[in-house]
Amino acid sequence: MAKRTSAKHAALLLIMLIIPLQSSLGQVGEHWKVKRVREFCELRTNQRTAEASELLTDNPRLWSGERVGEGRDWKITGPVVDWYFALHGSTDYQWFRLDGETVVAEALVTDDFDRLLDVKPALFELRWYFDDSGKISGFLIIDKSGSTESNLSRFFRWADTHRREEYEALAPGFRILYKTENIPRWIALIREWREANGLPPKELPDPSTGSLEKHGG
Repeated sequence: MAKRTSAKHAALLLIMLIIPLQSSLGQVGEHWKVKRVREFCELRTNQRTAEASELLTDNPRLWSGERVGEGRDWKITGPVVDWYFALHGSTDYQWFRLDGETVVAEALVTDDFDRLLDVKPALFELRWYFDDSGKISGFLIIDKSGSTESNLSRFFRWADTHRREEYEALAPGFRILYKTENIPRWIALIREWREANGLPPKELPDPSTGSLEKHGG
């Protein structure tokens, strides 16, 4: 059961990556597609969603793992996005480059859950695709962190065993409810897990002050 919830958290990390946070200036001589992706990232960094949307096609697609089929709707607004901001989500781009007709990057992603659980930032490969008009038409996310055991899965197992009622309220049927008002309850539960496992207290920013600028790089 813990593995199912852990998979949902991994899915959240994937969705988090639809919000580019790294603020990077373009370099002289860069291909226009790389510059376009950097511009898109910059607009998302500054929460200029309407302008960022202008760089996308009318029906942009999202894939995870591999680019197979039509993909899912790629949303750059919504409850999961709000959840990510409130958890001080951070995406640290390592580099951008052009691969054929596709822009590729690697990024390290983390949030307050991971910080409180002492989980290292997850490594992802990201790919942006374009249509013939030059607009961004799709986004592929590849998890390169591996599937090793972590405190995240240990926490889910502990919560399912020792705090099942609260756990079920926050993740009924092992599906996390992405409601920002639930974040303080999640934080309290993780702090309880830390204490139960003899881990020292750990301070975090107030979830209500989530912002791109503070943790976006």
